[in-house]
Amino acid sequence: MKLLHNEDLLMRFIQTYELDILLNTVNIHDMKLYELMHGDRVCSSGDDIDHLFFLVQGRLKVYTTMSNGKSLALRFNDPLSLIGDVELVTKNKASTTVECVRPAILIGISYSALNQHYITQPAFLHFLLEHMCYKLTSLNRSSSVNLLYPLDKKFAGYLTSMMLDSETGVVLNKISSRSLNGIADLLGTSYRHLNRVVKQFTEIGILERRRGELILLDEQKLRDMAPDDLYLKR
Repeated sequence: MKLLHNEDLLMRFIQTYELDILLNTVNIHDMKLYELMHGDRVCSSGDDIDHLFFLVQGRLKVYTTMSNGKSLALRFNDPLSLIGDVELVTKNKASTTVECVRPAILIGISYSALNQHYITQPAFLHFLLEHMCYKLTSLNRSSSVNLLYPLDKKFAGYLTSMMLDSETGVVLNKISSRSLNGIADLLGTSYRHLNRVVKQFTEIGILERRRGELILLDEQKLRDMAPDDLYLKR
């Protein structure tokens, strides 16, 4: 993550998301602004975390990694979402990996500043509880998705979250074929099985395989293939 020194931009995000109301009072010196690019991580599973982060721009992917090295996609986060809220309460290490999939900006507040100035604010505590309940819902849903949805639906939902935006349409029109191994892990399947689904998507005109890349050809067909809210965004 890259630290940004831009108080005007910080104040703009504070006002846009009414963080001054949420926290009751804001000391700008308690807050830091961070920029992430595609592939940057906010944290990895097992990391010590000492900041609460507000996602104010971009999109993050959240996944968990098992002791056998396998990973499972849990959700995609859009603004305004929190990273580090569970760790703030439980004082445990990070249980998930949070990775940037779309250029993002976060506001970070140290746990020490939160505990000293903001943790007793009713509006903030309500927001914290609401967000943790959402995470519990997304965990339950990801378990159901992994068990009950066929791979073509899961892959379509994953591509929709990675490549499309409900307001601006296509934001990423291709992905590397080399990423399929990692995607297969996140979707709880094998590379061979996922490769068969990719072939199916090329045959019906959703994707084209070209020079080591998967090119999105038909946005609407991809949306139609993906179940609504397969990976909840928050």
